[in-house]
Amino acid sequence: MKHLPSLVKKYAERIKKEEANIKEKDWREVGAELLTLFLTASTHPVSLHTITQLNHKIKQLWS
Repeated sequence: MKHLPSLVKKYAERIKKEEANIKEKDWREVGAELLTLFLTASTHPVSLHTITQLNHKIKQLWS
């Protein structure tokens, strides 16, 4: 898990760079959700349910 923030940052940068070429908006949404969950300082707690939903969304997009 210690490398997750740097991977999320790389993913978000790549999405931003290639945004015009990404046909499925869901991939952009995943990037935004990852940033919100793992890189944004927030006072709102992150629930396991939220992370599980994001995981499911990524798996759906991947297959």
